[in-house]
Amino acid sequence: MDKPFQCVSVGYLITKPTPRPGHLSKEEFPEKIFSASKDVAQFFPDEWAIPWSRMDEQQRRHRAHAFGINNEQRAAVTAWCRERFSVEYGWPNVIFSLDTARSLKAQYLRDNEDVAILGVGLHRSLARDFGRIGPPPRQEPGFAPVGKSGIYEAFLRGAEIEDGTPLGFELIEYRQGFARTWLCSEEFDRSAGVNKYGLIDDFDEAMRRIGRLSQSSIKQWLPWLLVSCG
Repeated sequence: MDKPFQCVSVGYLITKPTPRPGHLSKEEFPEKIFSASKDVAQFFPDEWAIPWSRMDEQQRRHRAHAFGINNEQRAAVTAWCRERFSVEYGWPNVIFSLDTARSLKAQYLRDNEDVAILGVGLHRSLARDFGRIGPPPRQEPGFAPVGKSGIYEAFLRGAEIEDGTPLGFELIEYRQGFARTWLCSEEFDRSAGVNKYGLIDDFDEAMRRIGRLSQSSIKQWLPWLLVSCG
């Protein structure tokens, strides 16, 4: 498996292991999986703590409650996100440094035993490609500009993942954030096997699986290295 230092950091996610989706084979995939995709995982903080996101109050309360966050704590997290946006934190759930992620976890999630910090890395051989697809779309006349994603902001910093144990590569479509995961896409053949974490051990194998897609389907699929950072 590729070492973290062969990848540029695209940030840190505070998340929880997710019960294996029902369509995945219990012979191939573990009972619980880690993912960077909003398709299957929840994150702290996330859109529920960003004041200008379109999420309604009920959704915000529900998403925060999944991490044991009450309304008073949610207000404090929201204030932090507003103040530190694009400084220590980026859209919608990316934390730029491991120290910041650990500080947030210690302050708000100390008693939540299943919460984990994932570092996410992009193989350096893909840096030029991501430099092309990572920026936000051009501003359309009559519309407000689209800001940079947290992934792209972290990428521009050029840092390495600071510490941790590599878990494997997850194939995720990038759409100004971690969008669809291969775990929930019928375009991928998952029968070729995964490691004990439900991820792909080898970067070249991850690229081969993306390469088997039709040109019209490849779009912005990339292999992202997930690293357990505590």
